[in-house]
Amino acid sequence: MGQVNIAQFSAPRPATAFTPPLPGTIRRITLIGSTGSIGTQGLEVIAAAPDRFAVAALSGGSNLPLLAAQAVATRAAAVGCAHPDIDALSAAIAAAKDAAGLQG
Repeated sequence: MGQVNIAQFSAPRPATAFTPPLPGTIRRITLIGSTGSIGTQGLEVIAAAPDRFAVAALSGGSNLPLLAAQAVATRAAAVGCAHPDIDALSAAIAAAKDAAGLQG
């Protein structure tokens, strides 16, 4: 068996450093677990900085009224939940839209 040239193996790459967005750029956020305590706090941070963040998608557990209200308030393009009945989620979102005075 021949010798192995250790130089041919590259070292692992260091983790990429955080690169801040360009000024005026809005970061689109997908929030998993939005109905939990950390998720609701995350939504508060996002709501406090609308010039920096926007919600792209939300997912939550089985608290459909809260998840639907969050989806309507943030205008999330996609919503997922752990509830097995997708029609229940659709109905909750429709009810949240009605409560917010929105149509459709």
